[in-house]
Amino acid sequence: MSEPSNKNGKPTVIGVYGIQGSGKTTIIRHLRHHLDDIFVFFEGSGVIAQILPIEAFKNKDDQEKHVIRCECISRIQKKCETEEKIGIVDGHASFFSKEDKKSFPVYTDKDLEVYTHIIYLCPDISTIFERRKNDLRRNREHLSIECLQQWQTEELTLLRKICRENGILLKAVKSPEPLQEVLALVRDFAEHNEAVNLERAKKMLDAALCDSVETVFVFDGDKTLAPMDASEMFWAETPAGVSPVSEALTISGPTQVEYSYKAFRQICLLYEEAAEDVNYEKACRESAKKVKMHQELVDVIKRASSQNHTCVIVITAGNRRIWELVLQSQGLAGIQVIAGNRLKDGYVVSKDVKTSLVQHLRKKNLFVVSFGDSPLDLGLLKEANNAIVVVGPEDVRSKKMKFELQKALDNDDGCFSKIGQLLLGTETPLDCSPLPIINLDESLEVWFCRRVRVIIADEMPAKFLMTPTRDKRFSGKALYNEFSRIGGYLGTHHLTKFIGLEKYEIPHVQGNMTDGYRMSEKSTTIIAVMRAGLPVAIGVWETMPRATFHLSWRVADCQDRILGDQSTIIVADAVINSGGTIAEYVKAIREKNRSARIVVVAGVIQEDAVFDKNGRRAYLSMELGHLDVTIVSLRISANKYRGSGHVDTGNRIFNTPHII
Repeated sequence: MSEPSNKNGKPTVIGVYGIQGSGKTTIIRHLRHHLDDIFVFFEGSGVIAQILPIEAFKNKDDQEKHVIRCECISRIQKKCETEEKIGIVDGHASFFSKEDKKSFPVYTDKDLEVYTHIIYLCPDISTIFERRKNDLRRNREHLSIECLQQWQTEELTLLRKICRENGILLKAVKSPEPLQEVLALVRDFAEHNEAVNLERAKKMLDAALCDSVETVFVFDGDKTLAPMDASEMFWAETPAGVSPVSEALTISGPTQVEYSYKAFRQICLLYEEAAEDVNYEKACRESAKKVKMHQELVDVIKRASSQNHTCVIVITAGNRRIWELVLQSQGLAGIQVIAGNRLKDGYVVSKDVKTSLVQHLRKKNLFVVSFGDSPLDLGLLKEANNAIVVVGPEDVRSKKMKFELQKALDNDDGCFSKIGQLLLGTETPLDCSPLPIINLDESLEVWFCRRVRVIIADEMPAKFLMTPTRDKRFSGKALYNEFSRIGGYLGTHHLTKFIGLEKYEIPHVQGNMTDGYRMSEKSTTIIAVMRAGLPVAIGVWETMPRATFHLSWRVADCQDRILGDQSTIIVADAVINSGGTIAEYVKAIREKNRSARIVVVAGVIQEDAVFDKNGRRAYLSMELGHLDVTIVSLRISANKYRGSGHVDTGNRIFNTPHII
């Protein structure tokens, strides 16, 4: 950890709260010892003393004390902003009046504006009582166990309310030995933000994918895979027996967003508290036993899991461990569950995260079929190629979904590619238009068909390499060289993943023999689609010089003797427009060699050739999806312009714009 992660203009300020005797001083001393210099520490009375002597402060009336406290927290905020550090404050929310037998708040509105997190120390009252009794250094007023319990309960209740209303994340720490837990919390609060959260979720998603995947089935969990909410069952296993989640979802603040990152982070902290009160694993197992998945969806998942070109991901804001156990009970233990409800998960799944993860899959040109049931899933549905609204029994389905979905459909700008509702356990559909009832058996035939795999180069190298090819000042040999560089880059960075490497012995510069690596070039043919494909093919050939190289002006050039016994066939072109030419080559190759790995390498592809849109399958997917082909390209283009004359790629490369 090298710098504060909060870059939104508001510094991270963490309050360490608790009634007197809860252990704040010890905790702060521990944190000072273990944290690095991006943290700055403040003790409430110490900041007051910078303004006026403590005895003078005690003699002020309540209004004057309030003003001074506001000035103190303002100074703390300014120091954190100026020095770009994370503040940790030893603070107080209330004091207790023995005479009135009740607590009274001492926090200010400025406190609620400045604090981003509060850690509340609430060990057992008997522990606090003994600490106060044995603390001879402080002259603390004697309070009975009953008074201390009342004070702690009232203060924590107060903090839960004001933190929720002001967008402050709160974690109550109940352990009598909380040093390591508080240290972990502070480090987590310091490094966690929405950007970090999303990147961690994407990393989990990427880990669940393999190169052969073409279609991804994305499922929400609660009330989608099953008619019940597994999280509610978990909270029923806790001592309180009620779910605090609904209140946490309403966490406010200046940027209140329903189902927000901040709301789910608070829910995560509530799960951490629950884990201190119950056997967490046991509670999850008991909850999982009560979850009965829709058999129709179990069958879809089993079919998808059995094929190497399809993949199933569960993306849920619910309880990760419960859903892992539920899937395991159905023989689906290998399904990746993207969910975060404990700090160790490293991330949470909000409405925006669901949306972003489906967008992430689409950017990989994967065909996405999404299943959801609630407003939380609208982004997940909208960004998919096919969206399925799961409609369960009326007594358990989302009460808001009909209205929120209709609003989204009314405002749709064409982003909902194809959407329908799937009735499970009910005969009463959602009365939304247009939202047809889908036939699962008919839809499965579309969802499970093969699609062309498209691999696109990373954005930064693509921008760098494509620039000269779009610069009208480049032509002739200079442009030829640029397309050759593109072929070499795609060969080195992407073909190695499909063709693989073989080990061979080389003489080391120090005189001994050592291992070298090259692509498995034997039984590989590179076909240059003439003319513009020649430099790209040459660039690929330079990465695998032992491969067979073939120039082709037309499909008929691809003879049996060239392709029949090859294990890998690479077709190279500079630009793919409609995809018609490439489709002809792939079909001809597959007729002559049914088992070869076919890879198309291109500098640029027109997006309509490969991207499914508005429920319509892309041309190459329709033509080649059943032929097992991979396309590797530097970039995708939305430009439908077909070049001619001086803008035709082949003419530019070979200086022939005058030839018609």
